Amino acid sequence: MVEGVKNKIIIGLIDASGSMGSFWKDMAKFWNQSIAEQANLLITFSQNAKIEDHPYLDENIKKHGGGMTNIVDAFKKLEERLE
Repeated sequence: MVEGVKNKIIIGLIDASGSMGSFWKDMAKFWNQSIAEQANLLITFSQNAKIEDHPYLDENIKKHGGGMTNIVDAFKKLEERLE
C-alpha cells in the first residue's frame, strides 16, 4: 500500500425520484460502467429509500423509484447500515 493512502469505501446515494427521469438512463450507464464494480453499497431513493441487493442500476428508473424525493429516508438507511 502506498504510504498515506487509505482504503476507500464507495457508497452510492442515488436520487431516483421522478425529476431524474430525463437524466436517468445516461446516469445509470455511467454509474454501471465507471463506478458500480468498486461500490461497496448502493442506496437509491425516491419516496422511499432502498438498499439495493447489488451495486448496479437498472436503466428503467421505475425499478428504483420514480416518485417524490425523500433524501431524509436515504440518510436514515445509510446510518442504519453504518451502525
